[in-house]
Amino acid sequence: MKKTFLPYVCLSLLACCGAASAAEEAASTNEGLAKKLQDPVAPLINVPLQNNFYFGQGAERNGTVYMLRAQPVIPLPFNKDYAVVARSVFSYVSQHDVIGTTSQRGLSDWEQSFFFTPMHPGGKPFKWGLGPILHLPTATDRLLGSEKWGAGPTGVILTQRGPWTAGFMANQVWSFAGNKNRTDISSTYLKPFGAYTFSDGLTINASAENTYDWKAKKWSLPVVLGLSRICELGSQKFSLGAAGIYDAEMNGDKLGLRLTLTLLFPEPVGKPA
Repeated sequence: MKKTFLPYVCLSLLACCGAASAAEEAASTNEGLAKKLQDPVAPLINVPLQNNFYFGQGAERNGTVYMLRAQPVIPLPFNKDYAVVARSVFSYVSQHDVIGTTSQRGLSDWEQSFFFTPMHPGGKPFKWGLGPILHLPTATDRLLGSEKWGAGPTGVILTQRGPWTAGFMANQVWSFAGNKNRTDISSTYLKPFGAYTFSDGLTINASAENTYDWKAKKWSLPVVLGLSRICELGSQKFSLGAAGIYDAEMNGDKLGLRLTLTLLFPEPVGKPA
């Protein structure tokens, strides 16, 4: 019942926010924030709270998964020329009938990325970020995690022209320590993404969150299509979003729904003393 109710609540809030944004100046600010939100290495502190609902899971295709992802993004000045953007992924998972007829609940593994990116890219056509990604075995249930420590490189490149955003993010993780009885990690993540932002802060976005498991020799190819809008409550700016998920290969998340609340803290990133 709750899963059926949530999409209508989100869509109603989106509509209310749309009716509330009337002032031209506010619309301009919302457009700028919406475009920054599409840039993974923008100087914008934001905390996405992503609710993911997956259906048709497990060998019998009758399992369900709920995943709450907290993904804080914190840009920090490194020196006068570069910033470091820290992107974290913490997940709480509740799944049923995915592994036989059992159920699991708890935290899964933690991923931490650091992108070094130019502070002042100027008029260059592309923005970029490069750095390391870490995989930490923080799962509270062994069936929700790898029990492995991992690391590797990560990077992103993007361009923004007018209302359009287009880019590509990738990483590669290899395990180097952990439970010897568990399968080693060697996975490649490839994410092309694009968005169109309207002047009132409404954004249509699309991405393909592709993962290749080199050990299992298996692709997961979910396509995500959705929309989001910048809203405010008092002085707090935030974004509400809804998206559908479809796995083209049917190997992973067959069908899904994503509802996202992103808290925004649009203070400029200062220079180090």
